[in-house]
Amino acid sequence: TSDGGEGFSLVNVGLEKPVKVHKVLPANQRVTVRLKDKGFEEAEKAGGDHYRGKVVSSLEPRSRKGSFWGYSVRLARGLREALHGGPWDYDLKIGTSERGEVFDPSRTDLPGFRHLLVVFGAVDGLEFALRNDRRGIEATAEGGDPSGLF
Repeated sequence: TSDGGEGFSLVNVGLEKPVKVHKVLPANQRVTVRLKDKGFEEAEKAGGDHYRGKVVSSLEPRSRKGSFWGYSVRLARGLREALHGGPWDYDLKIGTSERGEVFDPSRTDLPGFRHLLVVFGAVDGLEFALRNDRRGIEATAEGGDPSGLF
């Protein structure tokens, strides 16, 4: 959208009003937005229909405040690529499947980790993914049981 020659976008950040950023963005693009100081107060006082913010690097919350911010999603072509093809060495790997053991996070202490990988089994489960991985990862899981991979 244009505002007197100035390009901007209204970004849905999950609040009751969108955030106006001075950058034209493609629809449905995921971005990290830093709200301007007093953005809420100014918008409320002025009766505005949006808050003000700025598009920033997705790394900013972690580098600026040292806090966790979001997650990344990637599509893997097979189980081997999911477990070993990412940008990090994963400290903790969790596989989910309807045929797995029930996991209650309130009763389990997770070890400390820096990079967590969660692999979601499809309708046919991780067992199916294991059997059909074209790169032969099945040899690393005993008897076709994927639990040994996590």
